[in-house]
Amino acid sequence: MIKTKLPVLIIRDVVLFPYSEIKLEINNINDKKTLSLAENYFNSYIFIICSNDDYVKTHLPNVGIVAQIKFKLDMPNGNVKVSLKGIARGNATNYHVDNDNYDADIMNALYEEINPSEELANVRVLKELFVEYIN
Repeated sequence: MIKTKLPVLIIRDVVLFPYSEIKLEINNINDKKTLSLAENYFNSYIFIICSNDDYVKTHLPNVGIVAQIKFKLDMPNGNVKVSLKGIARGNATNYHVDNDNYDADIMNALYEEINPSEELANVRVLKELFVEYIN
């Protein structure tokens, strides 16, 4: 099991999945520092927590996405445009706070084995729900 320490970026109103990519415009000064830290010291890797609600600083979620910064551009208005690519799910075992900048000890997410017939049933239900959603 691989364990590492990564800076944490909390994003709102959008979800990043493994093997997907999102583009964001960052204007928060602490988030900009986090991105710079990830680029300079962590080979552009960062731990992403997705949240629609205001998070309680003492209770951050354990599950997030290990992502890589693929593109970062400082804009003339002071904002930063960034493209993040999800690499894999990760579990945070411990958070550290330093002047509103977070980092976390990250381990690989553990996946439960599922039997093939249950997987097929779940896929079938998911397809039905998707068709219902589209209609």
